[in-house]
Amino acid sequence: MNEIAEWSFGRFVVQPERRRLLIDGEPTKIGGRAFDILLALAARRPRVVSKNELLDLVWPDVTVEEGNLQVHICALRKLLGADAIATIPGRGYQFSAAIDGPWPATPNEPLRAPESEIPARPGNLPLHLPSLYGRDADVAALKTLIGHHRLVSVVGPGGIGKTRLALAVAHELRQNAATAAWLVQLAPITNAALALATVARGLGLPIGSKDEALASLLDAIRGRELLLVLDNCEQLIPTVAELAHAILAGAPGISLLVTSQEPLRLPEERIYRLGPLAVPATADATTALDHGAVALFVARAQSGDARFKLDEDNVAAVVEICKQLDGVALAIELAAARVPLLGVHGVQQRLDERFPLLASGSREALPRHRALSAALEWSYGLLSDDERHVLDRLGIFVGGFSLEAAQELVADERIDGWMALEHLSTLVDKSLVIIDPGDPPRYRLLETTRAFALQRLAASAAIASARRKHALALVAWLRSQGFKKSPTQLAASMAADIDNLRAASAWAIGPDGDRGIAIELA
Repeated sequence: MNEIAEWSFGRFVVQPERRRLLIDGEPTKIGGRAFDILLALAARRPRVVSKNELLDLVWPDVTVEEGNLQVHICALRKLLGADAIATIPGRGYQFSAAIDGPWPATPNEPLRAPESEIPARPGNLPLHLPSLYGRDADVAALKTLIGHHRLVSVVGPGGIGKTRLALAVAHELRQNAATAAWLVQLAPITNAALALATVARGLGLPIGSKDEALASLLDAIRGRELLLVLDNCEQLIPTVAELAHAILAGAPGISLLVTSQEPLRLPEERIYRLGPLAVPATADATTALDHGAVALFVARAQSGDARFKLDEDNVAAVVEICKQLDGVALAIELAAARVPLLGVHGVQQRLDERFPLLASGSREALPRHRALSAALEWSYGLLSDDERHVLDRLGIFVGGFSLEAAQELVADERIDGWMALEHLSTLVDKSLVIIDPGDPPRYRLLETTRAFALQRLAASAAIASARRKHALALVAWLRSQGFKKSPTQLAASMAADIDNLRAASAWAIGPDGDRGIAIELA
């Protein structure tokens, strides 16, 4: 099939004439069909080989099911690693490992790889996108931003709807402005070394050697005009930032739309912080559907039960569910999926147990979007130990908190007040702490994030000491305010922290509380 006696990649050596695969110098067992597939893909590297072509090459003059091919591809990936053979959706398979030295060629295909270029087609976006609820203003604002800047990042908490918004905008730009738009999903990639290869594969490009991967990618896209959507980048921030900087400098026709839980922090970057879906202030069945959170809930509930409708009997419960879930799209979808089983009121009554309740997402979703707890575990896993320490303790606050209160609560022998400030800033960047506008600003956790943080704090057995510090911080604040203001002024300044004061008082008079602190709070 080729004239090269043997060729290698990484730990592997292929000996075509002897039909042997060596791993670390030792022969390994490999099926005949799997070996033929390996030779066929490697010989045609970097071209994508369609499934039909592979079937014709490996099973000539024999009719077989496509499932046979998939079985052998899986077997090869188990031997060679998941990244050795890439699946290019809608096109076929590509041998994606970097081969050491010359690689095999078929008689009809030259040894020299073809010139790298992006296929001349409008991109790889899905033809049909799921409906987008309550995001018309966001779509318009984001389109305007992309029209004026080459690097735009959509930033927000996990599950808030960043990907759907970015795809909707890219889809409209492709249709209305004839802009080629390419999507690269980075969610499955946790190894930064694989990021460039993933981007190249997403664009249908060959993958250069490790040392030349960035340069070869820039050579391939230089002179082209397209929108590149890099989706779910938060676990690869330094690598994606380096890539974005290189593309901005070396490929002037490329615009970048990034989705992430935190910004890339590049000077050229424009950040669009995506807020939650709108929740109505009142439970009015005639106007509630004008709000994105309720419209999404109803649509997802109807997908599970076509008879479901919003009416005067259930609108208050639906609005309360959307409110307690902070207008976060993922949480609302997971809650609505439970309606056929529990009914709207049953879902509302069980929101105190939201993590086991909201654990039945779509099979087509990312694994971390199939359960609310999984989405938060993903975000939590990207934090440093000190950032987790701070986030857990911020869960004690109810409703919101000031910067000074956060420093008072978090500071200890491990983290001083200034480090607490730095970690709070990082948590804001990572979309785990929300800033409420004002002078001075106040901060808060989304209720679901707060529930998760309290769960982690309880598991660490530190919740009792954190509640005591929370109450003492409020006592200290009240002392500082009480001698400076009239009772009317004091009551006004306390309004923002009334929920914190009530929570601290409830702890102080409880079985694990402190009667002295309770008296001072009273």
